[in-house]
Amino acid sequence: MRIPILSLTLTIATCQILPAQCPAVLNCPQGSPVICDITNNDPAFWNETGLTWSPVTESADLYEGAADLHLKILRCAGSTPVVSFELFLDLDNDNLLETVVLSNALPPPGIVFANNAFNPGYLGGDPVQFDKRPVPDTAKYTFALEINTFGDTTFAFLRWNSGGQNVLPRISEGKHRIKWRVDQNGVVKFCEYGFRIKDCLEPNLSCKTGATATIDAGGTAIIPFGNALEMVEDDITPYHLLQLSMRKAGDGGGFPLENGSPVGQLTYGCSDLGPHTIELWAKDRSGNVKSCETTLQVTDDEGNCQKPPAICVHPYWADSLQIQNVRFKVLWVDTAQKLKIIPLETQPGGCAELDTLPPAGSFL
Repeated sequence: MRIPILSLTLTIATCQILPAQCPAVLNCPQGSPVICDITNNDPAFWNETGLTWSPVTESADLYEGAADLHLKILRCAGSTPVVSFELFLDLDNDNLLETVVLSNALPPPGIVFANNAFNPGYLGGDPVQFDKRPVPDTAKYTFALEINTFGDTTFAFLRWNSGGQNVLPRISEGKHRIKWRVDQNGVVKFCEYGFRIKDCLEPNLSCKTGATATIDAGGTAIIPFGNALEMVEDDITPYHLLQLSMRKAGDGGGFPLENGSPVGQLTYGCSDLGPHTIELWAKDRSGNVKSCETTLQVTDDEGNCQKPPAICVHPYWADSLQIQNVRFKVLWVDTAQKLKIIPLETQPGGCAELDTLPPAGSFL
């Protein structure tokens, strides 16, 4: 995976503010922004057994996303503001921000210290190798603070640095928090907000063409999900954790559920012979969904839908009334003038199926 190099084009506008108002933070978010990522997971980052845990992959391998965390400051004239940050991370996704990275006391390359959030001064903690790329320690990424000033505007960026080059940091999945501190001429301003790194790329799903389902001896045709699937995969969620479902086209919208569970197969009967359109759906652990459609051909290759005629007995004066407890027989005289009698089995409804005929040789 290639880490994006920072490239910025800045437009600077000069503003007039009162001395009591400076420095002023111009872009502190309201609420907790979601940072969507659509890149593949790199197991070389944020993967430390016992200290990191992903509910998405159900493993220690956290997926990561590029996070452009920066501050825009309108400074007072005469000096440059002093900016610092405290980055609070939840590396085990238990909703506790147990890991703190301080810009004033940055950890060594490739390392952050977990479980230091509750220590005085955020000291100590358990070392987590967030960068396990097979490169020398001096080439591993370290957290960095980049400051640029243009006219009366100062920009502060949280970055990764390697070899003197700053890039966008790839922060682990989950809910985190950052606290910026701006100090100029004894006036201190803060900007603090939560943010979430989220996988926003939908699964890759394609349907098979030419899917078929054949009516069986019981008069039904079943099409399992896999028989209509060409392929499905996701950039983050493992295959065995994907939710896969299906429906007959036009029978609803959104991800198909039946009694709260995905639908694994569809059933058709003899009245459904011919083409039908079906939908396949996939949902990853981040809630991203993808669907595709294909045509299913329901066939009766074995002739199981060709039912023999039924014989029932009704009174002459009451066609709707059926006489029960009737025994049925097939009688015929063969070419040798010999009488043949074959009983027919009575069905539960009181009728019999005419499923027996004389041999062809009995007919002239």
